[in-house]
Amino acid sequence: MMRLAGYSEESQKTHRIFFKEQVARSLGPYPTTYPHQPAWKSFMTDDHTPVEMSWSWSDNISTPVVRYAAEPISWLAGTPSDPLNSEATADCLASTAPLAPSLDLRWYRHFLKHLVVNDADGQHDMTDHLSQEFIAFDLDKESMTVKYYLLPTLKSLACGKTNLELMEESILSLPEADEAVRSSLKALTTYIRAYPQDEQPQAEIFAVDCVNPANSRLKIYVRSRKTTFDSMLEMMTLGGQTPDLTQDAIDSLRELWCACFALPNNPGVRSKPLRSKEHRTGGLLYYFELRPGAALPTSKVYLPVRHYGKTDDQIARGLSSYLSKRGQCLEGGLSYYEGVRRIW
Repeated sequence: MMRLAGYSEESQKTHRIFFKEQVARSLGPYPTTYPHQPAWKSFMTDDHTPVEMSWSWSDNISTPVVRYAAEPISWLAGTPSDPLNSEATADCLASTAPLAPSLDLRWYRHFLKHLVVNDADGQHDMTDHLSQEFIAFDLDKESMTVKYYLLPTLKSLACGKTNLELMEESILSLPEADEAVRSSLKALTTYIRAYPQDEQPQAEIFAVDCVNPANSRLKIYVRSRKTTFDSMLEMMTLGGQTPDLTQDAIDSLRELWCACFALPNNPGVRSKPLRSKEHRTGGLLYYFELRPGAALPTSKVYLPVRHYGKTDDQIARGLSSYLSKRGQCLEGGLSYYEGVRRIW
């Protein structure tokens, strides 16, 4: 992936060594069907693979940044010796320091205390997963930026509070939670709580950048079971609380929607739900970004192509066409589709 994205040989070597020595060794025992081997079922992916890799394009550059996220897993995770996989993430996070000159763990420590279950929390109910912490890495040419993700479901069960309530309390107790952050948070929580209880979008994941808090972001990931294009636009603007998307942005989103889901790009597509999918990760996943100095949150949406696309080939071709029209490609003008073919 790095080679296809145009990383130098030296840069590839640096990041490859880090992944091999620090990340790959933190992914727990090799999967096995041996009946007495405990298996830690990571919530990172639907098939429990504890690592996810991606290319990320931005408007100001034609080739992508390589990114990946992982759930560090100890060899004893899920056993009486380490029932909640409590140490692996901290160990892996500490190993990033030589390659992450901007690393700052103040927000990591704050939210770890408020959103993660530890032995002192006592008994807790079992859920559909026990994952609580992920780490993500954006690979710069000579260094990396580190992000930390928390899944507070176990903590919410232990405390008798919702995920959203825990996130809200932990943000408001943050020293850097200025009036702008509080205003952004209120806009988001007010919108979510206005839904009927049985339709309310669910806050699932919380994340921060592990950099100086003045430059970091607070990210709240929210899942909605509504799957129409119009419901997506409404969610992204919090029902009109944030500025409306421009017509160009709406047209671009609709093109991407139709390309990824193999739908006709016509006006009727906006009100038609995607096909029914009763899966734990079905629906649309959004994230809302709060940061010091910004009085309103910004939003992004994740399109769950795994559930609603037709085939891997169709999805890759659709996304490739969308990117190519915007001049976004891999090194040497290679298309996304051809890049995927070379990897797989």
